[in-house]
Amino acid sequence: MTTTRAPCTSGNHTSNPEMSKPRVVTASRTSSALRPGRSRIAVRKPTKFRCPTSTSALVVVALVIQVSVLARLHLPGAVPDLMLLTVLGLAMVYGHVGGALVGFGAGLLADLAPPADHAAGRYALVLCVVGYFAGLIKPENGRLKSATGPMLVVVAAAIGSTLLYAGV
Repeated sequence: MTTTRAPCTSGNHTSNPEMSKPRVVTASRTSSALRPGRSRIAVRKPTKFRCPTSTSALVVVALVIQVSVLARLHLPGAVPDLMLLTVLGLAMVYGHVGGALVGFGAGLLADLAPPADHAAGRYALVLCVVGYFAGLIKPENGRLKSATGPMLVVVAAAIGSTLLYAGV
């Protein structure tokens, strides 16, 4: 059974009934290809916290170990900063925005911890800035090609956090 269709009219062009296509284009069938004259804008999806409970627990455990164990070590010249390492690790997983948020929260908790001898918010600012810059190393695909980048970030963050904390 053959049916004839009416010719299609589109602007100045008309088609013959034999050339008309029986398909109907719907909105769900459009392609995502680039249109001429338009540029593609890279959209970065914000990284969601996979498990905010485990992130918070990790920060709290790091704070407890920092305050109770590492602060009592009598090392010449310095005390290991477990909060900084925790924020760096989480920033490299969550990206720059997540790193800044985790850094601010962890720093605020560290500022309010009992042996605080400075104004509240100093360490929060330092860890927020460090978390932001450390999160910038996270690649688009989420996989690092070598361990050189994270090691350089840890060294730069250790030096930068000390200088930033002294300057604030």
